[in-house]
Amino acid sequence: MIEQNDIIDDHLSGKQKSNKISFKFCSIFVLTVFIGFYFRLNHWPGATILMLLGWSILCGYLIAKTFFLKKIGQIILTNSISILISFLVINSYDYFNYTCTYSSLVIISFTVTFIFGYRIKKYNQRIQNE
Repeated sequence: MIEQNDIIDDHLSGKQKSNKISFKFCSIFVLTVFIGFYFRLNHWPGATILMLLGWSILCGYLIAKTFFLKKIGQIILTNSISILISFLVINSYDYFNYTCTYSSLVIISFTVTFIFGYRIKKYNQRIQNE
């Protein structure tokens, strides 16, 4: 009977990259939104841009990550958060330019996150096959 010790054999296999939602990454964009709210309260310029950037990148990231999640509860949670964010942002700005800017930033962040998530998935499959 051959025993396999995981501690000793760890160096033989490459590290698998995680494809989970990174709360540290999400907190950066939530912090951007809070800074935008602070700017808006003080009537400083740049508040709208900060809030649009924070919400749109967070929303695009969450939508893209739903394609790589396996638990149905996490998928429902991330989709509902991103729908709520989109609804609040689109209703708070009456201007068509802000809605177009928000939509384009969501699409760009979705595409970038999806490409990186797909590459991580392929990398992990290649490691498992070796």
